[in-house]
Amino acid sequence: MTQTETRDFAFGGNNHDDCPCPALAAGYNPASRDMSIDMAEKYDEILQKSPSDKGVVDEQTAKEVWFNVIAYFEFTACQTEDPYYEEVASVGRDIADELGW
Repeated sequence: MTQTETRDFAFGGNNHDDCPCPALAAGYNPASRDMSIDMAEKYDEILQKSPSDKGVVDEQTAKEVWFNVIAYFEFTACQTEDPYYEEVASVGRDIADELGW
């Protein structure tokens, strides 16, 4: 991929129009209920206009939303002192790293 090419990413499902969601593109499988499910669901929630809404966004939009979701789980971890939320944020950071973000 050249520097000017960007990827598209699905929301509202793991795939849409042959585009994967960020977690799936990074090799995770939210459908298997792995730790990426929480990241993927919050990502979808932010992008969806209704609960059944599905679509595709450009890479910059996906990246911005993904980092907002990581920040959400980091904040929640600090507020609740529940290590689960930090684990979710860590998976989100791993996915971002895998995507080169």
